[in-house]
Amino acid sequence: MERLVELIIPRRYGGLQGSEKGEWPVISISGAEIVNDDSEVKCEMFIVITLLILLVPPCMLIMAWLFASMRVIFHALAVGCAYVFAIISALAVYEIIRDETVFMTNIHAVFENNYFLITGGYLGYYGIYILLKWMLLELRNED
Repeated sequence: MERLVELIIPRRYGGLQGSEKGEWPVISISGAEIVNDDSEVKCEMFIVITLLILLVPPCMLIMAWLFASMRVIFHALAVGCAYVFAIISALAVYEIIRDETVFMTNIHAVFENNYFLITGGYLGYYGIYILLKWMLLELRNED
């Protein structure tokens, strides 16, 4: 694969895993994809993420169909996650405005917050679950 651009990313700015003592790992970008030594790991992670997105919401739908109490649990979790997600987002924006820093560069620090990532991930699953539920209800009502 032809290497068009080489970027040097220090470890402290999210460089490649395994770099020691602030080394400057090199990754190459060819077209729109990032090519480096960890391409197999990235491929495996892509498969895991895709499978989870495809499997978790239908499993939630089946569990809600089998156990009515699961519907309440899913809705309550979604409300709690929405509150946490919104609070973390609002606080991140507030800190940027308060400190008068550059919004487009500093807002990315919110992605290092595990609560933000977990609640956002659940809200993604929950959103697909709700869409599947509405779709099945519409299909049932058309008959």
